[in-house]
Amino acid sequence: MKSLLTIIFFLSLYVANAQPQNYSTANAHSHNDYEQPTPFWTAYHEGFGSLEADIFLQNDSLLVAHDLKGLLLGRTLKKYYLDPLDSCIKKNAGYVYTDHKKTLQLLIDVKTMALPTLNKLIEVLGKYPNLTNAKTLSIVISGNRPDPISFETYPKYIQFDGVLSVNYSTAALEKISMLSDYIGFYVKGQEITNEEIIKLTTAISKAHSLKKTVRFWATPDKPDVWKKFMDLKVDFINTDHINALAAYLNGGTIATIGKALPEWKKGYLDLHHINTGRGNAAYFIFPDSTNMILDAGESDTSDERTLTPRNTAIHPNNSKLPFQWISYYINKVTPFKVNHLDYAVVSHFHEDHFGGWYANAPKSSHGNYLLSGITGVNELIPYRHLLDRGFPNYDFPVPFEKIISKINGRESKYYKTMSNYFSFIKTQQGLGMITEHFKVGVRDQIILQHHPIQYPEFYIQQVKSNGEIWTGKDASVFQFFPTVDTANIKTWPDENTLSLVLTLNYGPFKYYTGGDCAGNVFYGDASWRDVETPVAKVIGEVDVATMDHHGNRDAVNEFQIKTFKPSAWIEQVWSADHPGHEVLIRLTTPYLNATPKDLFATNMLNSNKYVIGPLIDKSYKSQQGHILVRVLPGGNDYYIIILDDSNEDMLVKNVFGPYRSKERTK
Repeated sequence: MKSLLTIIFFLSLYVANAQPQNYSTANAHSHNDYEQPTPFWTAYHEGFGSLEADIFLQNDSLLVAHDLKGLLLGRTLKKYYLDPLDSCIKKNAGYVYTDHKKTLQLLIDVKTMALPTLNKLIEVLGKYPNLTNAKTLSIVISGNRPDPISFETYPKYIQFDGVLSVNYSTAALEKISMLSDYIGFYVKGQEITNEEIIKLTTAISKAHSLKKTVRFWATPDKPDVWKKFMDLKVDFINTDHINALAAYLNGGTIATIGKALPEWKKGYLDLHHINTGRGNAAYFIFPDSTNMILDAGESDTSDERTLTPRNTAIHPNNSKLPFQWISYYINKVTPFKVNHLDYAVVSHFHEDHFGGWYANAPKSSHGNYLLSGITGVNELIPYRHLLDRGFPNYDFPVPFEKIISKINGRESKYYKTMSNYFSFIKTQQGLGMITEHFKVGVRDQIILQHHPIQYPEFYIQQVKSNGEIWTGKDASVFQFFPTVDTANIKTWPDENTLSLVLTLNYGPFKYYTGGDCAGNVFYGDASWRDVETPVAKVIGEVDVATMDHHGNRDAVNEFQIKTFKPSAWIEQVWSADHPGHEVLIRLTTPYLNATPKDLFATNMLNSNKYVIGPLIDKSYKSQQGHILVRVLPGGNDYYIIILDDSNEDMLVKNVFGPYRSKERTK
């Protein structure tokens, strides 16, 4: 009881001295801002109240970088901060922001020797009278600082960042505008204890009693921590996730566990990976509301394997067919009426990706074909554009009839599945659906349909189809496969290696998906079966990647892992061999990729966990549920949200992030 009363006392004391009452982006601090994909401007456009630039004095120039390695980039304080600030102040008649009440703190963290670096900074700032005379700009020095005794000798426009735990003289305090400290001095574990709350509130209360703002650095950068510091009335919330914190401070809720998913908003890029238990299905809502489905798998329930423990069960239940669940999901997560889908893309012709023929599938009301996967979703939500690897002739690697002659002719399930698909296309073309061959190398075939001018930083790069692969330059392509000998089936690439590949790009954010592309060559295979390596070479690093071929043994090779280095891998699971044990070892070993990465699966089977063992639980952040990648406006930050796939409510199960997109070389 005494402990509780003590906490209440300190909290009441703290609130009495608290400064910020209503939080906004004016309370946000862009930590190491120069490492953002777009330094200065991202924080500025969000209305941040503080941003940080670390400076080094090198060869009589002030460079911004975190360490000596970063100096190689040659980024100058002048180009990245002083010139942009000067232009803003000129434009706004002497104020930093158009709202003349808004202020900005430029926190300059000195990394080299204090005196020569500060002398050079003052010399440079002398050429920027708009900055030094601006009423709403404060220039605050942190890092290597001179002796506090000398603070008062510096120009009026220079202020200092003090250390929260240090006691300063009255004269020094006159030149200190903020008190900062390392959070590790106050909080030792993952959760803040009662004693640590008392320690924090005492320190913050002390700063506020001195009329100084407070900031902690090296803090966990996620919503629950932001909320905790807001509750403690910390003046500046430290972040590397500018857009995510801005959305949070502006009242936006990304997702709350146990609640319904908040709606897609204009500017969001939503990438849904739908778990029906019967194959791959992805649904994308682009920033301007253009929408697209990529694959709609539907395995044959009459196949004796489908209902065994080797395969996943249908989700959420068997009251609907997979294509009906996919359509239900699309309508559930789309905040506008879905009268159509702007695009449907088929990665390749396997039933777990586009739906297979089976005798008891329902018939279409539009033509002579059955409803399964892609054909079924269209029955409920018509497509405006359909793209696949084969249209119009379906003759690669060899003509369709040639393939049929090798696999039990017209009695084969493959023949019935493809014939059903051809009937669907013919019928729907007559009803206005545009069908096209997926073009490699271009970024103008799948485009924003509604407000493209508002999102010039968004595009889809089409990388591969059949044996054609983009070169990485303009729209040029090369043929990766050798010439096919139509008489020799060993020279025919298999359906997996023919898969389409594309990347979705939104500002710095890049997402990879590649169907069932293979990357590991087994005994007796031709070397060209590895299509992952040439594809990875032209794509480079990505932020999020789906696992090729569901993480099966012939995919996700070493080169791809070392090249992509994604922050998140997404695995769409329907079988007990997803992932292969050796694939999981490759994905998790630091010898191939030492950077942090999170793994997510839609439907991990217990049978696989029994075989592989504890590595699965150790490696995956989530093993069950629909997986949504929600990219915030501009593409700098994104979250990964898991939705419950066990019922129709699809409530939020978990939220991961924010993650920050990688800086791209222009």
